Amino acid sequence: MKLNPFKRHRCHDCNLRFRRIEELMQHNQLAHCDKSGYECRHCKKFFEGMEQMRRHIKQVHSYQGNNSSPNH
Repeated sequence: MKLNPFKRHRCHDCNLRFRRIEELMQHNQLAHCDKSGYECRHCKKFFEGMEQMRRHIKQVHSYQGNNSSPNH
């Protein structure tokens, strides 16, 4: 089976692939998570809603993965 190059985010529990990280996070929440909320994949902190988690990632972890310096 040929992998879809656009689906680069893989679920580590069931190997399903998704185009966007948000789709993977929603899948993990619905299919594999016993806790209510959304988990930051960088620091494992939980948030009540996806938007709060996205804001946290942008504010706290946005420098990770690129060559710019942290904006703290």
